[in-house]
Amino acid sequence: MAACLISNRLFRRRQESATSGIQAWVEYDAVLKRVDVTVSPAGNRKPTTPLLSESLDLTPVVRELMYVGFSASIGEKASAHYILGWSFSANGDPAPPLNISVLPSPPPAEKSP
Repeated sequence: MAACLISNRLFRRRQESATSGIQAWVEYDAVLKRVDVTVSPAGNRKPTTPLLSESLDLTPVVRELMYVGFSASIGEKASAHYILGWSFSANGDPAPPLNISVLPSPPPAEKSP
C-alpha cells in the first residue's frame, strides 16, 4: 500500500492501484540540515506538507562530484520498483519539474508462478 499527503491529509492507495505510479520529491535543505520526502500519485501537484521530514546533516557525505542512487524494499517478499524519471539541482534552487507525459511506461507486471 502506498501513502502520501494530499492537502495535508493522509491518503492511502490500495495495492491494486499502486501500478499507476507514485511521484516523490526528496529535498535537502543544507542551511536547515533537513531532508524532506513528499509523495503523491503521479500527475498530482506536490503536497505542501512532506510525508517524512528529518533533521540530518549530509555535509560529511556530500561531495562536489559523486554518484547517487535509489533503493527500495517492501520486506521479505520480492517486488519490482521502477524509477522512470528524476531531476536534480545542486545550487539551492528547486529541481526542474518532470513532464510526466514523456516518461516511459513501466514494464508489464510479471505473473506469479
